[in-house]
Amino acid sequence: MRRSLFTLGMIAVTSLTMFASGCVLTARPATVSVEASYGGWTSYYYNGSLVYFDTIGRPYYYYGGRIMYVPSTWASYNVALANWRTNRVAYNRWHTRYHAPRYRKVVVRTRPAARPRPRPAPVRSRYKR
Repeated sequence: MRRSLFTLGMIAVTSLTMFASGCVLTARPATVSVEASYGGWTSYYYNGSLVYFDTIGRPYYYYGGRIMYVPSTWASYNVALANWRTNRVAYNRWHTRYHAPRYRKVVVRTRPAARPRPRPAPVRSRYKR
C-alpha cells in the first residue's frame, strides 16, 4: 500500500513540476530514410523516380516509359554528376545488375481478335426462270 502511494505521489510531483515549469512533451513521427547501395553505388531519385546516367554522364529518369533528362536546376544535379564521374565503375556494376527493361513495360491486355461472321451460303433456286 505504501509503495503504490509512493509511486502515485512521484507521478503527481513529476507532472506538477513539468506543468509548472512550462515543459511540454510532444510526440513526433519518426522519419526514416532508406538507402540501398550495391557495390559502392548509392542511387539518386528525382521526384520519386530513379535516376540513371547515359554514356556521357547526363542524368535521366523514366516517366511513362519514356526517357526524360533531369534539368540542371535540380538541387542534387552537380553532386550526382560528380559522384558519377568519380564512381563510374561502381555505377556500371549497379547499372548492369539493376537496369532491366522490365520496369518500363506496360501490361496491356489485348482483346481476342473478333471472328468474321460467316457469309451466308448462296441459295440456288431449283426452278430456272
